[in-house]
Amino acid sequence: MRYALAILAATAAYGQLTTLTGTIRASDGSLANGSATFELSGSCTAPDGTVLNARRANTITITSGVFSASLYANNTCSPSSTFYRSTWDLRTATGTVSQRLSQNCIINYSATAISVSSACSDTTTAPVPVGVIYTASATIDPAAVVDGACVLDTTAVSVTGASLGGRTTVGVTVQPPEGVQVFAKVTGPNSVKLEICNFSGATYNPPSATYYFGVHKQ
Repeated sequence: MRYALAILAATAAYGQLTTLTGTIRASDGSLANGSATFELSGSCTAPDGTVLNARRANTITITSGVFSASLYANNTCSPSSTFYRSTWDLRTATGTVSQRLSQNCIINYSATAISVSSACSDTTTAPVPVGVIYTASATIDPAAVVDGACVLDTTAVSVTGASLGGRTTVGVTVQPPEGVQVFAKVTGPNSVKLEICNFSGATYNPPSATYYFGVHKQ
């Protein structure tokens, strides 16, 4: 994760909140969309007497790269040995690639805003990629599937970045009946097809629907 930093002025309430700001970019360099979640590593007490419980979570929405969050400073909370575990769920501007990063952050009190990279830096834990998912969607009208059979649809869906052997997920706007399962199968570079297995006891004629495909980067 790369940051283009923008420091903005802010006022902290009761000398305990510090504002983090930054411009967040996705793995392809585009302005990211998504969210960041900050959880305290342990319980502590803020200067105003507020007790902050361990794993207290704050989730901040990121839109077009804009990130701003006001969080309790670790060094003014007692004990001062706590830190934040941050999880970043980011999507590229086109929404075709998703990425999850985790990083530890130590926030020291500041009356003015500080850059997120100064709090979440290599002095704690470097960003750890948890997963990259390539996504696409397509409207498909699958053929009927007789009971006890699996049918690979002929429609090839383009999923940029997909490679053979990649773990897949698939969702659909119409819930299949009990006994019917849908799968995504990578059939070649950047190409995925829908597979439907029918164990319902009768022939299943799937309706035309929008299918959402995900392929995990290997």
